[in-house]
Amino acid sequence: MLMKQKRVMDLLNKTRKPMSSAELHNELDFPVDSPELWDMLLHNEKVLYDERTRRFSYRAKHALEDRREMLALIQRHPDGVLLDDVVDAYPTAIDDAEQLIADGLILALHNAETRERVVYPVDEAYEHAETEDAVAGLFHDVAIPAEDPAWDAALRAVGAEPAPRRAAVGRRGGEGSDSDEEGAGERRARKRKKRAVNFERMKVTNAHLPELFKKPQVERLDG
Repeated sequence: MLMKQKRVMDLLNKTRKPMSSAELHNELDFPVDSPELWDMLLHNEKVLYDERTRRFSYRAKHALEDRREMLALIQRHPDGVLLDDVVDAYPTAIDDAEQLIADGLILALHNAETRERVVYPVDEAYEHAETEDAVAGLFHDVAIPAEDPAWDAALRAVGAEPAPRRAAVGRRGGEGSDSDEEGAGERRARKRKKRAVNFERMKVTNAHLPELFKKPQVERLDG
């Protein structure tokens, strides 16, 4: 039933026109008026059923028809709107959204936690704001630690979840890297050491093959 429900939703999303149960049956080759499937469709937030016309249609979160209405919607939400909800409004909405981003009329950022794209209106009040070089220098001179438990705890205390940090990889010889630890070279050598083939744990089809591999192996083909 879940697959049938998805096929109904995909068809309504593709056609973007109201369809009766008979029309859906003709297109999908299965009836949609079975009690279980009918109930699922009536309670699906992406499906709208008109009691008057007795037709199903796709229901997007935002009722938009073109790029102008899309921009107006985003401008009414200074805290941002999920891009997925915006581009679900009509078939070519993704193209209009990307064009608005390219034209500099809206901004698109990734949510640090969900990685979903969020679009924001561009506030013209900040377009021509100027910052003195001394002030900008103070901003860039602030050192941001790779990890600050006290700062994270302060953010959580006010209900804000800290943005995830990327794990630092000790490849530059910094503090805590393998190059500073005693015996690092020995560990790397052990990693490069080849393991002997354990033929007792392998299924060998030809009895003479193990003898070939137990002999010293050639390291290079060019000698």
